[in-house]
Amino acid sequence: MAPEPQETHEPTSILLQVAMGKAKLENKKIISEPRKGTLTLCLSSNELHMQWKDRETGTIEQDWKLCPESQFARVDGVQDGTIYVLKDGKGSKCFFWLQESPTRERDGAYYATRIQQLIHSHTKKDNHPSNSSLSDEYSSVTANSLEAVLQSLRQHYRAPLTDLRHILSRESLVPIFSNPNLEEQSLHSLFRYLPEDDQHRDGLVQILASPGFREQVDILNAGLRSPYAPQLLYSLGFPEAVNDGPDYVKAFIRALIRKQNMDDE
Repeated sequence: MAPEPQETHEPTSILLQVAMGKAKLENKKIISEPRKGTLTLCLSSNELHMQWKDRETGTIEQDWKLCPESQFARVDGVQDGTIYVLKDGKGSKCFFWLQESPTRERDGAYYATRIQQLIHSHTKKDNHPSNSSLSDEYSSVTANSLEAVLQSLRQHYRAPLTDLRHILSRESLVPIFSNPNLEEQSLHSLFRYLPEDDQHRDGLVQILASPGFREQVDILNAGLRSPYAPQLLYSLGFPEAVNDGPDYVKAFIRALIRKQNMDDE
């Protein structure tokens, strides 16, 4: 028996989105439905919800409010595809199948682990209330000491971040698209973003080498490497990429690849 879906709630914050279809258990076999879907883990009024949306109609068909007892796991022993199960702690189950092509970073186990982590972190009960006997003075000293340690770490360590300017540099792109061995057909998906007069190989190369394009790359790179990168990713339509930081340039590229894979299916 599947967990009982509830009234659809408008998400206030999207934590994760992934292309997944629905499946059902029949005669001890899991049968996948062919429809394309999106499974979303989101917050609504500070409550954690899981929603399933039909990607073709855009309709959210099911909405589950999750609790600390909720479990999301990969189903073992499935040879044809990747199947997951949502359990509500009362014996009810709902099945989904992965509609994205697994990558090295996001294999079949990734989504089971990541979603369960989000369920735990956003529904866990506080069984260890703070000790009200701590004095304000002690709390202040502790906070100041911690801040001093963090500040020292920030000064001495900075994780290397991906540079979009290097990936999309003139030196990297122009030789690729100028290569006569690159089939014209593979460029057509890019032509629709160009002015009508430039929808050909030479026009694409000229734009990639133009100062205007370089400036736009610089602006995007600066935004993705700034403290405002999560907000930028939300505005660009990639809320799930916020969970892939702090290298948000790499997260942005991965989100583009996932979107392209979903569009091609």
